[in-house]
Amino acid sequence: MLHGIFFRMSTQLKTLILICDSCRCYGHASDCIFAPDEATGILRLVCRCEHHTMGDDCDHCLPLFNQRPWAPATTSEANECLRKSAFVILVVNEAFE
Repeated sequence: MLHGIFFRMSTQLKTLILICDSCRCYGHASDCIFAPDEATGILRLVCRCEHHTMGDDCDHCLPLFNQRPWAPATTSEANECLRKSAFVILVVNEAFE
């Protein structure tokens, strides 16, 4: 997968410079999407994250999905980020007569 495509047009030379490198989605994405770089606004490809991951390279778990530490996917295990267990404490207040 392509990770970054950066477009820069030189008006004097009338050339287009295209720089590509591969996506590093760590097995947590099947494709990439175009998104503007926050600093420059230049369009680049970022991972379309799955498995409850986030980040340009799917290298973090989503908030509340950190039951186990983030890990890259392998050929035998997706290593999905798991939702943190929520324990609900139920307090029953009974009136005794």
